[in-house]
Amino acid sequence: MPTDLARNPDVSLSAKGLYGILRSFDGPRGAYPSIAKLAELSGRKPRTVSRYLRELVDAKWISVERRGLGKTNVYAFD
Repeated sequence: MPTDLARNPDVSLSAKGLYGILRSFDGPRGAYPSIAKLAELSGRKPRTVSRYLRELVDAKWISVERRGLGKTNVYAFD
């Protein structure tokens, strides 16, 4: 985890943990786990995971490319 993120008081500890899980999926084309998979791995509900993802987007740690119905989003690390 980047030091700037770890020390950022505006990002919750839970969102930072989700960032670590999301990074574990990072590949040459970005990360594209489903919300359900992230919820399973983090032990949180999908709605809560979505809130943490929004927190990371708002803080400019990740960006999201929406691919459409039935497809997972692609997450890029800014």
